[in-house]
Amino acid sequence: MLCLISTPLIAQSLSPQDLVQQGKQFYAAGQFEQALSQWKQATAAYQKQQNSVGISGSLINQAQALSALGLQRRACKTLVQALKLNDANSDRLCDPTFYDKQVFQSDLLPVNLQATGLRSLGNVLRLIGNLEASQAVLEQSLKIAPQDAKADVWVSLGNTLRDLGNRDRDRTDKIGQIQARAATHCLATRTGSETAINYYERAIDCYHKAAKASNPFTSLQSQSNQLALWVNLDQWLYQNNPVEAIQWQAQTRSQTTSLITNLSLLVERLPATYEGIFTRINFARSLGMQFKQSKLAGNSTDWQAASSTPTSTLPADDWNRARQLFEQAWQQAQALKNSRASSSAAGNLGWLYEQSEQWDEALIWTRTALNLVGQVQAPEIEYQWQWQAGRVLKQQGKVKDAIAAYNQAVKALQSTRGDLIAVNPDAQFSLRDTAEPIYRELIDLLLQPANPDQAALKKAVESIDSLRLAELEDFLRCRLAEVKTVKVDQIDDPTAAIFYPIVLRDRLEVIVQISQQPLQGHTVAIGQKQLEQLLQQVRQDLVLDEDDEANEKEQQQRSGQVYEWLIRPVQATLAKNSIKTLVFVADGALRNVPLATLYDSQHQSYLIDQYAIALTPGLKILGAKRHKRDQLRALIAGLTTTSVITVPIKGESIGFPPLQGVSSEVEAIQALLPKSEVLLGKDFTAVNFRNRLNSAFYSIVHLASHGTFSSEPQNTFILTDSGSPITIDELQRVLQDGQQSKPDAIELLIFSACKTAVGDRRATLGFAGAAIRAGANSTLASLWSVNDGSTAVFMKYFYQALTQSPQPITKSEALRIAQRLLRQDPDPRYHLPYYWAPFVLVGNWL
Repeated sequence: MLCLISTPLIAQSLSPQDLVQQGKQFYAAGQFEQALSQWKQATAAYQKQQNSVGISGSLINQAQALSALGLQRRACKTLVQALKLNDANSDRLCDPTFYDKQVFQSDLLPVNLQATGLRSLGNVLRLIGNLEASQAVLEQSLKIAPQDAKADVWVSLGNTLRDLGNRDRDRTDKIGQIQARAATHCLATRTGSETAINYYERAIDCYHKAAKASNPFTSLQSQSNQLALWVNLDQWLYQNNPVEAIQWQAQTRSQTTSLITNLSLLVERLPATYEGIFTRINFARSLGMQFKQSKLAGNSTDWQAASSTPTSTLPADDWNRARQLFEQAWQQAQALKNSRASSSAAGNLGWLYEQSEQWDEALIWTRTALNLVGQVQAPEIEYQWQWQAGRVLKQQGKVKDAIAAYNQAVKALQSTRGDLIAVNPDAQFSLRDTAEPIYRELIDLLLQPANPDQAALKKAVESIDSLRLAELEDFLRCRLAEVKTVKVDQIDDPTAAIFYPIVLRDRLEVIVQISQQPLQGHTVAIGQKQLEQLLQQVRQDLVLDEDDEANEKEQQQRSGQVYEWLIRPVQATLAKNSIKTLVFVADGALRNVPLATLYDSQHQSYLIDQYAIALTPGLKILGAKRHKRDQLRALIAGLTTTSVITVPIKGESIGFPPLQGVSSEVEAIQALLPKSEVLLGKDFTAVNFRNRLNSAFYSIVHLASHGTFSSEPQNTFILTDSGSPITIDELQRVLQDGQQSKPDAIELLIFSACKTAVGDRRATLGFAGAAIRAGANSTLASLWSVNDGSTAVFMKYFYQALTQSPQPITKSEALRIAQRLLRQDPDPRYHLPYYWAPFVLVGNWL
């Protein structure tokens, strides 16, 4: 048994080299706090010796311990200090909102130490979420690393490329075309058309290279990561495209079998260290996923009776191997007396029994994991096992207990996303894999009865609001401060109805909230995939057939179906309560469809003919004040270049055509708001924009410029006349710097020529994110690029309604009036939904 000396008096007499070694022993045992302490003492000892190489080495060690403790941002800053990066942007590198592919390099350290530090920095940047920066740093590490150290960098680079693939997959719900082809080199030139499958292939190539390492642990890690990537991709394909799943399996079956055989031999030789335990668990998890996929494919009906041989890939073999590995990890973790590792082993055993539908055993091991994690107060682990307990209890028919477990999972998850992000904005999660399914499965349980009571409906509304908040925090990569729940009866608009359409796997739930009225809910029997396909077609009808009047009838038929689902069941209630405005907390694909175009076939009218419409990311992040018409004053900035502006986006050059209607648009607004300031053409620069905002308060900021909204903050931007894009992060700094000394928030942020990114299912997050980043109450923007001539006419109608109507009106009503007037414009082209429908108001509608 290893005896570790840790008392301060003895430690003080040790050399820095001894302190480093003790730190490594603590780290191997999973005692990261003690390892950090030893390495801090080593740093201090090296500082007394003025040993710069020793200082940097021990700082790199500290960063490794900080990263293991989940403190990625502190780890990043420690590595920047250790590497002595001399670039001006190095201080911003650890900001989760900072994206840069620039190569950082220091000539002050030995090459081998610099390569090690850069690899650690690349790993941390990946965990923070700065994937492009992680890739650039790791590629630099690979160039300078000694030959015997390159394998470790290839593993890290493969992990980053895998995460880039996952991000693209989750953003677009696509992975790209799968076809038999040679793997591309992991350092191949990046292209703008790169899809998830390209990233995955390059990651696999990196893992192949690392598998040849002389270090058996590095080889094992690379092969284990490759197997995990294949299995996870297989799972995603089965859920989204079973035909491609079969094709993928056919391509990888022999390699998967070979990997499992090799890994089975290597894992048996693993030492009983903390890293060894988790490597064993990760391999076993992949085997468990293999078994799960076999069940989904219908190949494991007799899994318990199947034989078990060393090289077989039968479902029973995968399950039995995984169980043995988890049990070994459990025994080793118990011997180390490490509660985190023990909890992970027990929880994964529970998960494995869940896959084989052995519910009693699954619950026993899951509760064992929960008891252990309670000893270390780790909500980032607790939420996983509470979620698992909820799933198992649901299968046992214990619905009340399952709901209680889900509530505990949500509580732990919110604590993790709250406390950890607030202290260290580095606790990043894959929203799609964690928060989103927990909230949706909880809502599914709450609304399962035919007529859920008010308590269940309220909890469902609270849950979807919390999910929307988590989604925005994930997009903005920060904790939203001072979030307060706004109740409907606190909003100065008793004529507004709040719609919560909630997309579940097998149905659509719709909850409607009207002032003091009881919540009203109804269920639509349509599966998620069928709903998404219809909504995608509705949008395509509008975007692709802008000049086809005959197609409008077909579009009305499809959008009329959505009207029947959302509006018809509550139509009488809306009329009885004299509702004038419908506010949608839109979910899923509903966010990318202009709800103004929902068609009422009975009255042969669009939804916009009956109601004003607005979107909101949720009432938890909604301002509830009305705007004051007599105080409206705008800062208007416009792009007037007469040539195409080319901007690199994800490595691809995208051309933006001239906006010929901007001058007339700006003139019309200035005539209606004579106190406004204008930055047009060459005057529209980031510097001038910031200076104007600093010099005065503007309730409206109107940007008549090209731009794109995406679920990726670095690809959400607007263009200035010089052709330089202003990203959402830069826009935030400009707007907040200009408004920080002003008492009121910007009332309305308008993007009149921007669009949402094609194929991005969460692109409208950019609308809400831009408003929140800027401290604005609401945003007006378009879902797709519209003819700038019609946009100029629309904006004139909007400002006329906002400023000259007989009585003050809400922003949503001004939008409604403008859209209806555009439909009646002398130019007959503008009567089609393509021209008037894409404009949406997000945020405060008052």
